[in-house]
Amino acid sequence: MAQAMASMVGSTRLNVASATGGVGARPSCLTIRAQQQAAAGTLNADEARDVDLPLKERFYLQPLTPEEAAARAKVSASEIVNVKSFIDKKAWPYVMNDLRLRASYLRYDLKTVISSKPKPEKQALTDLTGKLFQSINNLDYAAKIKSSPQAEKYYAETVSNLNDVLAKLG
Repeated sequence: MAQAMASMVGSTRLNVASATGGVGARPSCLTIRAQQQAAAGTLNADEARDVDLPLKERFYLQPLTPEEAAARAKVSASEIVNVKSFIDKKAWPYVMNDLRLRASYLRYDLKTVISSKPKPEKQALTDLTGKLFQSINNLDYAAKIKSSPQAEKYYAETVSNLNDVLAKLG
């Protein structure tokens, strides 16, 4: 038994044999396998990255200045407009995934820009962005239920709301 334990020091697999069987015999009562299996790229997912950076700078989405956020919001808006090709092809999973990805960046950046605006402009922009994200949610739902007429309708509404928000941003 001591020899078996010594041979397992570097191993991640543990087999416990029954009292009657030998090491090579198939155990009849208990087999314990402790294996380290993880999905690709998740082995150290719980460990902090870039530990040389301060804690507030380790996150994926870094806070941007309002000008940089506005520029990235315009890029996200143009990517949302490009979803039309997926709607025409009826590639619904691509529509949903692209919308959700671009909308998350857009939401983050618009919040940054709105927070830097004076109070009278904040309310108008907040109302416009609320309408925008409601139309994006409707478009996402239309893609989820795979409805081309609804997707076309909500795509036009989303583009119109995007143009309104971008015009207000300047």
